[in-house]
Amino acid sequence: MEALVADDLDSLEKRREKGSVIGYGSLIHPEEITAEFEDLNPVSIPFRLEGYKRIFNQRSSWRDPEKAVLNVQKDPEAWCNVILIVFQDATRPENYEEREEGYHFEQVAVEQLHPYISAHQSALNNIDWIEIPIGDRVESDIEPLHSYVNRCLEGAEWWSRQLEMSAETESDNSFLEDFIHTTGLEDGSPFIDYIRQNKGDIQVDTSMISDYSASDPFFTDV
Repeated sequence: MEALVADDLDSLEKRREKGSVIGYGSLIHPEEITAEFEDLNPVSIPFRLEGYKRIFNQRSSWRDPEKAVLNVQKDPEAWCNVILIVFQDATRPENYEEREEGYHFEQVAVEQLHPYISAHQSALNNIDWIEIPIGDRVESDIEPLHSYVNRCLEGAEWWSRQLEMSAETESDNSFLEDFIHTTGLEDGSPFIDYIRQNKGDIQVDTSMISDYSASDPFFTDV
C-alpha cells in the first residue's frame, strides 16, 4: 500500500482554499482512498472527531443490502477517530457522491478535529469545507457486513502502524484501539464484544486491545 500519511504539509498549508472529506468506515483504508481519489492527489491524516458517535446502523446500498455498514450520528458526548482526506483545491470530487449513495453530507467545524500528531493541526489552515457523510438508510435490526468490517479493521491497523513509526504521536492508544472502542452496534453493545463473538469471520486479534473508556476523550487533555 502506498503511504498516505501527511508528510508534505508545507505545500498543503500554502493553498488558500482546499476542501476535505472525512472517512470513518471503509474509507479509512489507504487502498480505498487511492482508488477513489487517485487523480486528485489528496493528503490523508488521522484525527479524532468530536461530537459524533460511530455505529453500525446504515443499510448498505451497493455491498449487501441485507447488512449494515457504518454511520455516524451527532452526539455532543461522543467522539470517534477518522481520516481527514484533504484535496489540493476546494472542488468537490465528482465520483464521491456516487460512492456514498444513501448518505447526505453535513459540514464539520475545524474545531471538532484533533490530530494524533500535533504538527498535523496546520493541515486545517485555509480549509474551505469539511464534509462528513450521514446515513439516510438507518435500520435497527441488521447485523454488520463481515467483509466490510474486515476492510475497516485492516485500514485501522494500517494507520496504527504508521503512527507507531512516528515519535510525535501523542496517544497511549493505537488507532485500531480507538476505532474499536469508539464504534458500537445499534442495540448499544460494544463493537469489541461483537468482534469476539464472530472471531471466525472477523480477522483481527483482540488479545492486544486494551480496555479503556472511550467516554474519556483525548481532546480534553490537549
